Amino acid sequence: NSAFYNTGLVSVKIPDGMTEIPHRLFEGCTYLKEIDFNQAEVLGNRAFAYCALESVTLADPIKEDNGAFEWCESLKEIVITTQNIKFDYDFTIPAIEKIVIGKDVLSVTSTYYQVLPSDFNNFVFEEGSRLEEFGLCSGLNITTIELPESVRRLSDYAFENCKNLTDIDDLLKGIEEIGDFAFARSALKSINIP
Repeated sequence: NSAFYNTGLVSVKIPDGMTEIPHRLFEGCTYLKEIDFNQAEVLGNRAFAYCALESVTLADPIKEDNGAFEWCESLKEIVITTQNIKFDYDFTIPAIEKIVIGKDVLSVTSTYYQVLPSDFNNFVFEEGSRLEEFGLCSGLNITTIELPESVRRLSDYAFENCKNLTDIDDLLKGIEEIGDFAFARSALKSINIP
């Protein structure tokens, strides 16, 4: 689409009734720092690529992010408060420092091989988390991760290609279901399935 490509927009409010933000709609808006997603449920690929966003909150009714914030070099924090979200594309957000997952979020998953930069390791789960399903670590250089006790399912590809993840015994406590390829091509040497 690229309708507003490389314009001087500094803020955007998505109009009522618009549930999908098209591919590349605001790409290259290097002054864009504020977005009101309103009723958007799906964020299109590169919809906000190269924008000046520093923090983004993904709240209800957003359900799917298809790499909307690719190459937003100022974006340091993503806060997720929507109940269920699926990431479906490589983030390629070089400056990302933190992803905060709100206490009422139930599911954070990915359908793509790797959605975060490989050196990312700062997930913050709010106290009292009700998170039931998690799967955003594919391809990360993590050695360990502490998930909330409420997590019961590791989604497909959750820890695929995590070359430094060698011990998951603590991670598996309380897990009732493990998705396809969840630990494929990882560095696991042994596991103790509870």
